[in-house]
Amino acid sequence: MGRQAKHAHTLSDGTVIGYSLTERPGGYRVRFIGPDGKRLERATGCRTKGDARTKAQDIIDETYRPALPAEPTQASWEATLTDLVQTPDLRPDSIRGYRTAVKALRTMSPN
Repeated sequence: MGRQAKHAHTLSDGTVIGYSLTERPGGYRVRFIGPDGKRLERATGCRTKGDARTKAQDIIDETYRPALPAEPTQASWEATLTDLVQTPDLRPDSIRGYRTAVKALRTMSPN
């Protein structure tokens, strides 16, 4: 019979990871399936279940961080406007309107 996770944590990419907390001498430990599909058990260093739950989510995030896709980078306004010109099916009036709006935003908030 399979094991059931009692808690769940959602990663930044939307993946839900099930985990369980086990009380051991020295504090709670978190058990979950790692990115390679193997069962992992890590010490939380916490003596209360509430603190252990919070620490367990941090441990899961740290374990899965290398396996998650990279965070998207922020494009500069110049790069965005260049891509805008290359976008198919945009009328010249639309492009001119977008450029005007970006210019107004940059004037109001230069940073």
